[in-house]
Amino acid sequence: MEHQNLLGVYIKERSAVAVLTDIHGQSRTAISCFSVSLDDQKKDNEGASAVNIGQLIAERVFERKISYANVAAAMDCSYYTQHKIHSRFTDHRQIAQTVKFDAEEVLASDVLEKAIAFDINSGDDTGSDITIYSSQKKDYANILNDLQTNKIDPVSMEPDVCCLTKFLLVNLKKPREQLADSLIILISVQRCYFIYFMDTKNSPVSRTFLTQTDDDKTKLLQRQIPLTLASFSKEISASKVFLFDTTNSVNVEKLDGLLGIKIEKHSIADFLPANFQTESIDMLDAAIAAGAAISASGKAEGTDFRRDFSPYMGKRQNIERTLKLMSIIVSLLLLAVGIYFQIEVIKKGRDVGRAEEKLKNEVKLIMPKKQAGGAKETMSNILKREIVKLSEQKSGKLMLESGSVEAKLNFVLEAINSMPANIDLNIETIEISQNSMRLIGDTDSSQSTLKLFDAIKEHKELIIDERSSKTSSNRNDFRVTMRIAN
Repeated sequence: MEHQNLLGVYIKERSAVAVLTDIHGQSRTAISCFSVSLDDQKKDNEGASAVNIGQLIAERVFERKISYANVAAAMDCSYYTQHKIHSRFTDHRQIAQTVKFDAEEVLASDVLEKAIAFDINSGDDTGSDITIYSSQKKDYANILNDLQTNKIDPVSMEPDVCCLTKFLLVNLKKPREQLADSLIILISVQRCYFIYFMDTKNSPVSRTFLTQTDDDKTKLLQRQIPLTLASFSKEISASKVFLFDTTNSVNVEKLDGLLGIKIEKHSIADFLPANFQTESIDMLDAAIAAGAAISASGKAEGTDFRRDFSPYMGKRQNIERTLKLMSIIVSLLLLAVGIYFQIEVIKKGRDVGRAEEKLKNEVKLIMPKKQAGGAKETMSNILKREIVKLSEQKSGKLMLESGSVEAKLNFVLEAINSMPANIDLNIETIEISQNSMRLIGDTDSSQSTLKLFDAIKEHKELIIDERSSKTSSNRNDFRVTMRIAN
């Protein structure tokens, strides 16, 4: 099965973390990571950053020679706010079409300026309980523009907590049934995430908030866990807590005793390659970026901010670009074929012209009196007409021209052949000129000679001008001059 690399990028206000994940079948393995920060860059004369996050990511991708099929982004919780609302619909498509109207009542602001994403947490006959994530549309539009300007076009832009949930579901390797009524807490120096699985079908409810670097994380969780569970629902209670503490500052035993809840401490680093810890990257940030890479392999559903203000068109654009390129190639190919055949036609036309001229000169040599029947008649048509005429003459279907030598000779022979077969006729000379024909010979008697004269006289094309005969040595000599009848 083919391997496929996907890039996940976790974008914060002035920094970003990227994780490259290898997808092979159902397995997903993080193989490399890096971080970039605007604070590490030199300032220009006015004190503003000379580069943007998108440029820094693109430079690092180029430096490390990273190649990937798709990229997805996780947006930091500082960019968005969360609200729990109830929708009267249970169908995902209907909720997507009406969520902005529901959100406007809660946000009390113009939703046209907001980028809205949502999660369905539970549903019944009355509708669905959903979590909406709202952010300023212009902020996300600027970030997307920075990325796209540097040839990074994320397929989705999701809340960081949603990407973190996907990462946990893949790496905890626990069935959803075992996670029911479980609270997962992930805390770092500046951020805290609460994820609670209410059932096995819908997305978990979540809460995110920023923390101070010098906060006592144990006291913080002691206050926030009961408040968070109450905000989720008055009817729920956590039977188990999975704690992922990247600060290593939470006193689990003390917290367990104070809350009376079983707390299991885990390390997020256990789900990531060991070499990631050498990159000076918070492992929670790396986990969020790895979760974004998981989103790059499929649909983000309603949690994608891009769907609200700038739907991903990368694949469609690639298809359209391919079709345009194919149409251009086909057009050029057809044009080349057309030009080739046009050149061949021109060449053939020249060859035909030369052959026509050569034929015309040759025909003039043997048929000097033959001219074309019209201004546009070609020599090939003249020859075709002559060939047909000769064929008809040969078959007897066409008479020769009366003034020709062939016609005159033919008329004389027709007259001779019309005589009785018992006449002994001897032809010595046939003279044919332009105006007359002369026949010299002898017969066996004067009566036979008269029958010859009568046969010539009876021919409709011949007229006798002079005739004479005399008998000598038992033969009757004759001489007859004739012409063609006008």
